Amino acid sequence: MTKKLISTMLVALMVLSLCTMSFGTVSADIGELPQVTEGCNRYFFYLPKIWENELSQTAGIYWWENTGAMDEWPGVEAHKADAEGLFYYDVPKDVWTVIWNNMVTYDVRQDGWQDSLEYQLARQTININVEYYEPGESPLYPDGLESFNNMVWVVDYENCNCMEWDVKGMNGDWYYYYGNGEYGTTPEPSDVVYTDRSIGEYCSHQKPETDDFGLPQVAEGCNRHYFLAPDDWFNEYSDSVGIYWWEGTGAASSWPGYKAYKADAENVYYYDVPKDVKYLIWNNYVSLFLDEFNEGQWANKQTGYKEWEENKVPLNDCNGKIYVINPAKTETNPFSGKMTYFGDWFYYYGNGEYGITPEKETPAENILGDADFNSLLTISDATAIQKYTAGIVSETFSVTLADVNGDKDINIKDATEVQKHLAQLHCDYPIGDKV
Repeated sequence: MTKKLISTMLVALMVLSLCTMSFGTVSADIGELPQVTEGCNRYFFYLPKIWENELSQTAGIYWWENTGAMDEWPGVEAHKADAEGLFYYDVPKDVWTVIWNNMVTYDVRQDGWQDSLEYQLARQTININVEYYEPGESPLYPDGLESFNNMVWVVDYENCNCMEWDVKGMNGDWYYYYGNGEYGTTPEPSDVVYTDRSIGEYCSHQKPETDDFGLPQVAEGCNRHYFLAPDDWFNEYSDSVGIYWWEGTGAASSWPGYKAYKADAENVYYYDVPKDVKYLIWNNYVSLFLDEFNEGQWANKQTGYKEWEENKVPLNDCNGKIYVINPAKTETNPFSGKMTYFGDWFYYYGNGEYGITPEKETPAENILGDADFNSLLTISDATAIQKYTAGIVSETFSVTLADVNGDKDINIKDATEVQKHLAQLHCDYPIGDKV
C-alpha cells in the first residue's frame, strides 16, 4: 500500500496536464490505431456480448480521482479498437483506479430507480487497479506486473467476486494484448491465445444452490458476514449497504468498496469475504466524492474497526455472524462532528433474528421483556437491557425478547418500558405476553 501511494505521488508530479490536452505523442504499438497520448497509458477493454442491449452497444470508462477525474457517471465513451467488441482509452498515468461500463446510466435519486429499464440493462466492472501488480496479487502473474500499459481487461464470469450471478461489479483480469482481438498471459503470443470477449459464459441470472436461509451457498474460500443496517443509514444517495476491506484477497481499490447483498430480512445484508481478510468496514455505499464533497461526507455512514485491534477478535471467528450497531459505542469526531458506528457480533439465526448462543434457544415460555432469558419478568430484565446498552452482555441475554418496542434497536427505551410494566403503569407494548 505504501509503495503504491508513493508511486502515485511521484507520477502525479510528472503529469502536468490532461491527456486530451497534450500536444506531444508517442508511437502506437497496436495495429493502425492513433498514437498513444503523451503522459498516458493505453488500456483496452473487451465488451462482453451480453453487455450490448437496446440502450447501448459501446463501452465507457470512468475514474474519479487525479488527472482528468470525471464529475459524473458513467464517464466518457471509449474508442473502438481493431476488433469487434474491443475498445481502448488513453488514461493519465497518475490515475490508479478505473471502472469500465456499457454507458447506460440511471439516477439513484429518483424514486423506483432499481426498477427502471436503465438499471436493469446497466453493466459495469469492479474498481480496477491500473497501477501495477505486487508479486502474488494476481494468480495469472505470480511475479507481479510493473504496468498495464497496452494490456486488455477481460471480464471473467468464472471468477466474479464470490457472486458470479450478479450483473453489477463484474470481476476479471488483465491480459497482454497482441492486436487483432488476440490476447494472452505472456508478453509475446504463445501456443495459447484467446479471442473471446469474456472468460466463461453468462449464467442468465441462474443463482447457485441456496443455504438454510434461502441464500446462495457461501463462496469457496470465504466467510459469510451479515450486517443489520440502521434505518438512518439510508438517505437520498443510497438505499444499499457496502463493505470495504483494504488488505488481503480482493482488497477494494477504493471507497466504499463492494455493494453487499440483501439477505432474508429487512435491513439485513451479507457478503462473502475471503478468509485471509482481517479487518472490514460496513458502510451505506455512499462515495465521499459526490457532486459536492461535503454532501458525500455527511451522507456517508460507516462502522469503525478499532475494536478488532483492541480486543484481538479474529474476523474468522465471525463466520455466519451478524454485526449489529450498539448506540452506546457510537463515537463522534470532535473536529468534523461526523459519527463512527461500533457494535457487536451475534450468531445469526435467519429471518432477522440473532443472539449470543450458537443455536437459537427456546425456553419453556418466551416472554416479551424477558431480557435475561429465564422465563421470568423482573427488574433484572430492565437491568440487563441497561447493561447491554453500556456494552455489557450476559451469556443468557435475549436480543429478541429485549426488543420490546420492536424497532430492532436495543436501548434505554426498552428498559424503561419494562420498568413501566412492572410498576403497572400504562405501556404501549405487550410486555409479559408469550411470544
